[in-house]
Amino acid sequence: MTSTNFCYFLQGYLELNNPKTISKEELDKIKGHLKLAFMDDIDPSMGDKEHQEKLNTIHNQEINEPKKTTNNNILGTVRC
Repeated sequence: MTSTNFCYFLQGYLELNNPKTISKEELDKIKGHLKLAFMDDIDPSMGDKEHQEKLNTIHNQEINEPKKTTNNNILGTVRC
């Protein structure tokens, strides 16, 4: 499954199931799978060294807990 396929899968799953909450365990699993899905996307075909460093910086950032929306739904709108 490509990173794009995974994003579409996750988006579809969330749209179809419309969960009102996600547990910390579920969120950690989603984060882990997203990291795996994008791990292989940074490769030499993605640009020169400067561009690679920008991508690495983005991919290596710590993931913060999602912010709750006004209706306490942590998901909000999901787009890939």
